[in-house]
Amino acid sequence: MTLPEFKIDLTPKSEEATRTMGFKWADDRVGQRSKIGGTPDLPEGATAPPCPSCGKETSFVSQLDSIGDDLAFADVGLLFTFVCFDCFEAVSFIQSS
Repeated sequence: MTLPEFKIDLTPKSEEATRTMGFKWADDRVGQRSKIGGTPDLPEGATAPPCPSCGKETSFVSQLDSIGDDLAFADVGLLFTFVCFDCFEAVSFIQSS
């Protein structure tokens, strides 16, 4: 199942959150890649993980991007979440390129 894509725009809700955002060395796209649905921004050749219960392929649900130098997933990576809609099991992992 492919969910329709929604971009997630992160809006800081405090001064502390505002200070956390931004990168010294990462390219401008980093920090802007969070979304729900669509196609995951996995490295070439990577596929959706199998469901840990039934073994079927899971569906991509979301990816959360690194936010700043102080809150980065493994060197400006992404946190991915996939769900099996038969078993309602979720699989999450961090991928950094």
